[in-house]
Order: sequence, then C-alpha cells, then structure tokens
Amino acid sequence: MKEEQSGDFTVIRAEELEQTGVPFVTALQIAPREYMLDVWRKQDGMWLSAYVYGDFHPPTSEITFPDFGIRLSPFDSGTVGEEGIGAIRAQVDVDEKTLSSIVDAHDRLSDLLGILSLQSLGNGGLRFRTIFSQPEIGGRCQLQDDRVR
Repeated sequence: MKEEQSGDFTVIRAEELEQTGVPFVTALQIAPREYMLDVWRKQDGMWLSAYVYGDFHPPTSEITFPDFGIRLSPFDSGTVGEEGIGAIRAQVDVDEKTLSSIVDAHDRLSDLLGILSLQSLGNGGLRFRTIFSQPEIGGRCQLQDDRVR
C-alpha cells in the first residue's frame, strides 16, 4: 500500500465530508481514520495490534491476560529513545472489526496498563499506539506558562 494512496484518499474523502457539512479541519481528522479502518479490516486475525512503550523492563516471554483478551509479547524494538526504556507488542482480541470494537480494545488496553502501573505504585509511565491512535501532526504538547493565565 503506497503512502500516496492514503494521502489521495484522505484529501478526496475530506472534501466529500466537507460537502456534507463537516468542517474541513474535522474532515481531515476523520478521513485517515476511515482509511486505516479499511486497511485493518483487510488484515488477517481478529485482534488489534498495539505498540506499548514506557518506563518498564519488558517481559522475556509472552504474558496473557485472558480477562482482558490481551497478549503482551517482547520484541526487539532497537533503540526506543525518548519514548522510554521498554517496548512490547500487544494484541487485543476483538469480536468484529468495527469502530466500537476499536474503542473497546483501546479501553481494555488502557485499563490493563493502568492496573499494571498501579501495581508498581504508579511510578512507571506506560503508553501505547495503534494504527488508530498515532499522534497528530505536531505530536507533543508544548508547555508554556505564558499561554496559561
């Protein structure tokens, strides 16, 4: 799949959404997610893959959390850099490949990571990314006291 296909789809779909009354800026946020939903539906397996990273030591073997429908697996992530010292791959089971199942999968993974963080007294920051939760352009929040009054 070529990146330009995604970009072309995004602009075309955003223009279509704008014609239905959706503000163009909002349409530019919706269109790539629609594209990624289509890509995900064509992939094998009934799970959502995620990349979990943060301040933790990754496990040496797969860990399964059946109550959450989640598997955490180690992998060689190379240099993680600013994102933390640990990285693992997660697979979150889904019953169907729909928008509501994405939200449910994200919620379950977030809940599990919160519990794991609390077990370490909340000292280890954990974050995750999926194809649906990539950071927007600009990425990081800028903390500037002159903007907060």
